[in-house]
Amino acid sequence: MKRFLTYALIVLLATACYNDEELKSRLDDVEQRLTKVEALVSSLNTQLSDLQQLIDGKMFISGIEDKEDGTHVITFVDAYGKMSTITLSDGESPDISVKQAPDGKWYWTVNGEWLLDSDGHTIPVTGERGVTPSMKIENGKWYVSYDHGVTYVECGKATGDDGDAFFKEARLSDDGKTAYLTLADGTVLTFEIYKEFGIAVEVPSSLIYSGQTKEYAYTITGGDKNTILEVLPKGNWEAEAKATDEKSGVIAVTAPDSPEAGKVILLLSDGANKTLMRTLTFVAGNMHVSTTSVESPASGGVFNVDVTTNLEFTAELEGDQTWARLVETRAYEVYTKTVSVSVDKNEMPYARETRLTLKNDGNVVESIIVYQNPVTYPDNVMVLMMQPLAKDSCVVLPVTHNNAAPEYYVDWGDGSKDTLKSQSYPKHKYNDASRLYPVQISGTIRTIGKPNTFGHEADLVEVIQWGGISLSGLSFNGMTGLRRVAVPKGDELRKLTSCNGLFQKCTSLKEVPIGFMDALNSQITNFNYAFTNCESLEYLDPDIFRNFTKAGVVIWQIFNGCKSLKRLPTLSHFKLSNDANMLNQTFTNCESLVEIPENMFNETAKAAIRASRMQRTFANCKSLKTIPESFWDNLPIDKITELNYTFQGCGSLKSESLGFLNKLKKVYKWQNAFDGCTSLTTLPECEVQIDGKTVSVPVYKRDAEEYKAYFANRSYSATNYCFKGCVNLEGYYDKIPQSWGGGWDGTTEKPSIEVTATLPEKDGYFSIDFLVKGKGVASAYYYLTAKVLADEALPKYNNSYTELCEQKGIEIESDYLQALNSDQGLTLGFTQGVPNVEYILIVSGKNMFGESYAYKVQATSTIPKGSDEYERYLGEWTVTTASSTSEYVGYDRKPISFDIKIEPFRVDESYNVYGWGVTKFTDAYPMKMFFEDGKLCAWTGAHHGSVIYEGYPYSDGINYNIVLNSFTLFDDGNYGVYMADGEKVGVAEYAEGSFNMNGVKSPYYANLGYDVMCHGFDFCLSMGGPGWSKIFIAPEVVKDQYVIHGEDGKNYAPYILAPYTFTRKATKSNAASVSVERNKALMDSGECLPASFGKAEVKANANEPAAGFYRF
Repeated sequence: MKRFLTYALIVLLATACYNDEELKSRLDDVEQRLTKVEALVSSLNTQLSDLQQLIDGKMFISGIEDKEDGTHVITFVDAYGKMSTITLSDGESPDISVKQAPDGKWYWTVNGEWLLDSDGHTIPVTGERGVTPSMKIENGKWYVSYDHGVTYVECGKATGDDGDAFFKEARLSDDGKTAYLTLADGTVLTFEIYKEFGIAVEVPSSLIYSGQTKEYAYTITGGDKNTILEVLPKGNWEAEAKATDEKSGVIAVTAPDSPEAGKVILLLSDGANKTLMRTLTFVAGNMHVSTTSVESPASGGVFNVDVTTNLEFTAELEGDQTWARLVETRAYEVYTKTVSVSVDKNEMPYARETRLTLKNDGNVVESIIVYQNPVTYPDNVMVLMMQPLAKDSCVVLPVTHNNAAPEYYVDWGDGSKDTLKSQSYPKHKYNDASRLYPVQISGTIRTIGKPNTFGHEADLVEVIQWGGISLSGLSFNGMTGLRRVAVPKGDELRKLTSCNGLFQKCTSLKEVPIGFMDALNSQITNFNYAFTNCESLEYLDPDIFRNFTKAGVVIWQIFNGCKSLKRLPTLSHFKLSNDANMLNQTFTNCESLVEIPENMFNETAKAAIRASRMQRTFANCKSLKTIPESFWDNLPIDKITELNYTFQGCGSLKSESLGFLNKLKKVYKWQNAFDGCTSLTTLPECEVQIDGKTVSVPVYKRDAEEYKAYFANRSYSATNYCFKGCVNLEGYYDKIPQSWGGGWDGTTEKPSIEVTATLPEKDGYFSIDFLVKGKGVASAYYYLTAKVLADEALPKYNNSYTELCEQKGIEIESDYLQALNSDQGLTLGFTQGVPNVEYILIVSGKNMFGESYAYKVQATSTIPKGSDEYERYLGEWTVTTASSTSEYVGYDRKPISFDIKIEPFRVDESYNVYGWGVTKFTDAYPMKMFFEDGKLCAWTGAHHGSVIYEGYPYSDGINYNIVLNSFTLFDDGNYGVYMADGEKVGVAEYAEGSFNMNGVKSPYYANLGYDVMCHGFDFCLSMGGPGWSKIFIAPEVVKDQYVIHGEDGKNYAPYILAPYTFTRKATKSNAASVSVERNKALMDSGECLPASFGKAEVKANANEPAAGFYRF
């Protein structure tokens, strides 16, 4: 039990005469409060630990007893026979629970949500990562920690009632074999009653005062009416068993008059052939202490605690603190000892305490609180608590000097003192940067504001006292380390003229003390950004602005980003300005906000007729459920025209709060107004009189021609995404149109789908173009495979094409559904087929009225035989370059050889060439070459297929395209890249066995009057546009055998130079084996084959840099 009395009372009573009843009363109140808080925290932590052990099989329930007062007593037994109990009663408690996940494991939850660690992972109850959450009470709230007390998460108000409990209810089944535990959130856990034969005895303390008797509860498990318990005390000790029933009772143990240790042996028999023995050890003795607490002044000192005892004991001070220590333990007579505690001087304005424990044989027998008062300072001194920056061990005082009286004095808190004159933002270096320093300022300063030294924005931690120093300016804007400010005792802040950005970006500030704002100048009218981005701010006085009476107040974004603030203070004291931004982002990102006061504004807000926009006013107020109707009473309702993003992300907002919409008849901008408001279920409808009839008009119909005149009477410029994601809204899927963010696309019947197919004339013989046309399709999947494989798989999917498509297919993204539902339809281009194979494309689609599907079977064509002139280039060749070059100085420019395979792409027109050049890309992505007038030709330009890969992620962070580029020789003897508008770069005329491909002069540059010759070509990393380009071959994409290893330790890439000599290899194959083999392997996998969406016309030089010359 934690008690809080004071040894100082003894000294005061002995030396002075005064009324100490008030002090005694204060200490008694603190004692009772701390006792209750500690008991609540200890009880809840015990219950959490017990639940973890129950689930882990390390603790068992042996019984549940229902008491007459309505409480339930659960008795637990651990694997070692140790017994413990929990008493459950009515009361409020944090909603901590456990939930079983699909993986079969149990995980912790808080308020119905998974409890997550710092990496966002769920926290298991047991296992290698299993932890027991620990609880604490702070500022009247429960907090839970999952990392052994390093960080805590708030999880509810601590009522302080004795009934605070983690378990809500406990009961036994009718047969007594099963225990049902109901957690606070209603989760019911089932456990079998522990029946293994044994006995558990609860021994909270082994100390029994001499000559006294203590009773220890026991529980027998697995016993019956034949069970026998015998108690055998040893020596001078006495003991007996007092049975309550067959399973429970108490062991009464009486200690001898003399101090000594003793044992009690328990023999438990099942009445047949099984007997268990347990030995209990006790200590007889006496101990009395002269006080239960020691209170020290800030100056410190030595304090004594007299201990009268006949026991050997040790004295210890808890924790790793260094300010209090044991001086000595002295014996005055046989049974009296004095424990002396030395307390150092407290140089900080914070009280501190520790606990002195007296232990016998490791058991705590008594504990005494050691408490020390904080230091105090002269009233005329300003005190700022500062934290040195670890990087430079310095602090920068956030003060500026006063020109009229430029001299002031600083005590830096480490023994250093300075007299400063005309110096703003003074800097001081400390020997120890790990601690806080109270810095005292006396004299005159002008302002407090963020220092102008980078990195020192967080130095100021707290304003301890203002010290009577009158300031003409104050702004804590950007001081991210500020935690607390003191209330001024006088007129220190009466000269302030603005509160703009007063606490802006004070991310560590949790509250502003009551009375602080009352100490400011009542004529202040500027409150723009006063609390913006105070992320930790939890509480503000509901009437914090009561002091400010002058007209013309402005409040731009005053609470924007106050993520932890749950309740807003009223703004009804302000006489507001006619400001256009009054309602813009006022409460944006107040993620914890749950309460808005009634009558938030006074009548002056009605006159703010320029405040026509409510942009992001409540955006991302995730916890806000209701807005009082009176919030709107004094706003210029008839002038508001814009609700863009006003309630975006308000996932808890209820429909009951939307009545104000019927008053906002002039609004015509609704973009994302209720985006993500998933708790909305209904929308109010505004009644208007049309031709003598009452018509109810929902918000999403106000832009209809027949209703415009009754509302904004103009075009609605932004309604898109207004109700995006509001999936629980009545009519979301069948009434609220997509133009308003709803799910209704205007359809009134289930979708229709049609699929046709053609063989493209310009693509390879492995290609099919499928055209899908639909009507009213809201979502769709496609499944493409060989027809024979689809037939084999169909029975596994209930012979349903729809089921096969949706379970094995690929979703058609929403961006393409518009094309699918258009008159033109959506083309799915398939280019990875196998010649002369039937393929099937199945497309299934849905909308709110139903689903439908369509399919088309189409065979790829056989590769026809080409002319003899075309066919002779087919087959496998070794290509040898005339030479090569590189960025590496000293490279020997040796020839390079590589193997290629030429296969038909379009007979008598073009080829696929695998393996060209030094990079790894063409092994998988073929180069295109062309058959022209009996010759083999190479072309650059996207319209000739020169871009074989898009978006290669290189190590410089840029995604490059892999493009065929041509090389030329500059006048200075160096090589580089030249770009043109796509042109022929190489020509070869066939000769049996071997032939050469030579470079071609650039006709593009010839027309410009330049003589530019192609000296080679290969695939490069290429990116750029008009005015800039980056084109190169990276060593990391070069085949291993071609990488140049420089003497400087770096790797380089070679660039191949023409002419290129083609030499036929011994083997010859005209079949398109590379493409066919790869496409067949893809087909045989049974997975949905890839198709490209849409058939865009390829333009010359698409995805290529601009024309020009680029050195390597």
